[in-house]
Amino acid sequence: MDTERVAVVGAGLMGHGIAQVFAVNGHAVAIHDPFPDVLARVPERVRANLRTLGLSETAAERISLHSTLEDAVKQADKQTLTLLVKRGNAKLFIVIPK
Repeated sequence: MDTERVAVVGAGLMGHGIAQVFAVNGHAVAIHDPFPDVLARVPERVRANLRTLGLSETAAERISLHSTLEDAVKQADKQTLTLLVKRGNAKLFIVIPK
């Protein structure tokens, strides 16, 4: 399976779940949140969800944490990345590949 690198903006209730779905499906995920404590909880939250679902916790290893938006987006696949959504303040980021 070909995998793409994905960037998720926001690691809260929706963000960590979105990252989890991509990671379970084999994608490398870069996740960003401006709040270090929220970002730091992502791996354990994802592992706990995977245990509850009876899925392998190895998917959590495909999620990398990034303290800046720039670093997270750099990790994403520039050829396929077209849209990032941050739910928190209803901000929409559109990234157009060059």
